[in-house]
Amino acid sequence: MPPIDTDRPLTAGEVAICAQVFGPALNPALASIRRRKFWPLHPRRVTMAPDGHVWCHPDGNNWCTDYAAASLGLRAHFVHEMVHVWQHQQGRKLIFARPPLARYGYTLKPGKAFARYGIEQQACIVADAYVLRAQGDRSGLAPYRAVLPFGDWSA
Repeated sequence: MPPIDTDRPLTAGEVAICAQVFGPALNPALASIRRRKFWPLHPRRVTMAPDGHVWCHPDGNNWCTDYAAASLGLRAHFVHEMVHVWQHQQGRKLIFARPPLARYGYTLKPGKAFARYGIEQQACIVADAYVLRAQGDRSGLAPYRAVLPFGDWSA
């Protein structure tokens, strides 16, 4: 395990995941993975990306040296956080945009634009689509294709 207070760039595998999920909509070179607290009260079990970088609590269990080589669950967790990086790169001020009791649950509604979902819902939608694609669930992925604003979700 790397020492606490570690910053690292995304690995080649993580960059490949970003390309697959976001296409050119995300610039992964601007992001880093940080194994330290974003703020003094950063909860141990929480990973956050409010400023264009992914912050993992140094004593938490979400830090990974290469999410691309990790379990599907950790890869989906990485994708969720990279949605927040994308949101930041789109100009969203995430520190102020996330209500204290942000909703993670969602129901995909035909015709509802991706932008109309909350910031945590957007991250969950993309992570869930990533899992469905990784599992080869083409029929389950179909409703997500209509809402996702980036990436190639045809396969």
